[in-house]
Amino acid sequence: MSRVAELRSVLADIRLSHSVFALPFAAIGLAIGTRGRPPGWELAGLVLLAMVLARSAAMAFNRLADHRFDATNPRTRGRALPAGRVRRGTMLAFLVACSAGFVLVASRFGTACLLLSPVVLAALFGYSLTKRFTMLAHAFVGFALALSPPAAYLAARALLEGREHARVVLRRREHLVAGPQIDAELERLQALRRVARERDLLGVDAPVSRDALAHLLAPGL
Repeated sequence: MSRVAELRSVLADIRLSHSVFALPFAAIGLAIGTRGRPPGWELAGLVLLAMVLARSAAMAFNRLADHRFDATNPRTRGRALPAGRVRRGTMLAFLVACSAGFVLVASRFGTACLLLSPVVLAALFGYSLTKRFTMLAHAFVGFALALSPPAAYLAARALLEGREHARVVLRRREHLVAGPQIDAELERLQALRRVARERDLLGVDAPVSRDALAHLLAPGL
């Protein structure tokens, strides 16, 4: 079995196309985080990528955690792992890759999002284990979906505020570089104004009047 065939089976098994159903929740948080302004391609793309990676990791974890149960259930025995279309190692590698990708994307939003990314993954993975001790497993699905709006909001605020901070730092650096040059230019302008005032008061060119006065005082010295 080729790696490409296995990957296709994994993507079909986790129903990658169903990620679209989580989009409205992320869009709500994104709209609030940007104060209703267009998020821009970078921010929207990163949020979408983070959402798809997190969901894919959660689905892969679910398939691995429920492998032996799926094999005995007529409704789920046709899934990729029980049917033998995908090896456990391949599914595990997919899980690790999606989790790492999610953490990497989260790091683009700042330290807070990076530190919270493992917490989000733990909450998503936890759903697969809740069915073992409670009949309210679907309530945990709702909780997992409810994480999407605040996560998108936090990502938007962190990225936008980080950009604004970068602009402020850049302006300060420009001021530090240009400040001495501006001060020197102001000093030259002030000197020119003093010379102009002296010319107006003496009625002659100020430098020439100074030379004449020096010549007059020279014999007395």
